[in-house]
Amino acid sequence: MSNNIIARLIGRLSFPLFAWIFARTWNLTSDRQRLSNRLLIVGTISQIPYILLFNQANLNIMLTFWIILEVLKAINKSHQNYKNLILILGMIAAELARASYGWYAVISVILMMNFNPVSKRWWGGWIICNVIYTLWCGWWPQLFAIGAPIILNYHEPKLDRKPTVTEQRFFYWFYPIHLAALGALSTIL
Repeated sequence: MSNNIIARLIGRLSFPLFAWIFARTWNLTSDRQRLSNRLLIVGTISQIPYILLFNQANLNIMLTFWIILEVLKAINKSHQNYKNLILILGMIAAELARASYGWYAVISVILMMNFNPVSKRWWGGWIICNVIYTLWCGWWPQLFAIGAPIILNYHEPKLDRKPTVTEQRFFYWFYPIHLAALGALSTIL
């Protein structure tokens, strides 16, 4: 198995965990507009290194999460009768914008907002979502994502704490810096 395949399999496990972290951030943040601004700025700065590193025009994960955040804000502000329509339009927008993981990214965050490790209904929705996305993208290793939420059973909520300002800055700036560094390394090697 090549290193690229191994990295992509790890990515299949990682994205659902990122979606869960993002869902928790959405639920816990006191300033969603500030979060939106940060994602947009860091995502925009990261886009050129992302394109150069991966040789593709898809949006990076920060811009993907920015789209999801804007969809969630619109859903929150809308009347109950329009929430599903806004969700569908958000999934279409993610596809049209070529967001990483497209519609799957949007629905994964929605599912992770409602994560319940003992709910058969939740697991059924998660499995169906991943099977449909596997058929959509035509890449069977996507099925590895089905098992990612099992890792969340080991999460200890009592150990959660708000990150320090230094930790927040590190998180936001790590992404574009590591993309640039990986791009430079791939050029050298």
